Amino acid sequence: MKRSYDHYTGGLPSPEYSTMDDELPSADQIAYKKPKPFGFQNDIINSQEIIQVYQPLSHHIEFVKFQTLFNPSKYLVLLFFGVRSCVYLPFLSQFHQFLHEQEDISLIGVSSNVHGNANHTFPVITDNLRLINNCKVMDPLGGGVYPRDVLKIFDLQGVVRGEIDLNMGYGVDEETVRKLVDFVSVLKMES
Repeated sequence: MKRSYDHYTGGLPSPEYSTMDDELPSADQIAYKKPKPFGFQNDIINSQEIIQVYQPLSHHIEFVKFQTLFNPSKYLVLLFFGVRSCVYLPFLSQFHQFLHEQEDISLIGVSSNVHGNANHTFPVITDNLRLINNCKVMDPLGGGVYPRDVLKIFDLQGVVRGEIDLNMGYGVDEETVRKLVDFVSVLKMES
């Protein structure tokens, strides 16, 4: 059965006959959403305001803008997780609590699939595509949007010192936590 469009009399406006009534609004007419101030532990953070990744080849990260949430003398661990790993947010929150008890480690999550009402206790960067690209943790199976499940460890100068792949199918296990703590203890001995 074929559809008939004979009853439809309208059509898309032709560019030849368009008028200037359809002009775009000027910049002063557009209302911009102001970013919400953060200060709570479980805020979702906009990476454009908080984190600035520069010099992608040397993998440096700027700590200055983290001072409101973290002491810059701590080691920074970025926990990248993709869309399928969001079901592990309660477990990752326990992982964050363990790292928070370690005096030298700060944890920030990085994912594009966490919503404001998600149940997590650690800050999450959701505006992250540039960060994922610069840290080279793009998941080839994620369609170019989601990161692999990985921990990136930064030293006190902000240089990436290591990476621990996570097997999120089984959650973050004790072995992963032990690897991370051992890695940071080696970094402490170096400095």
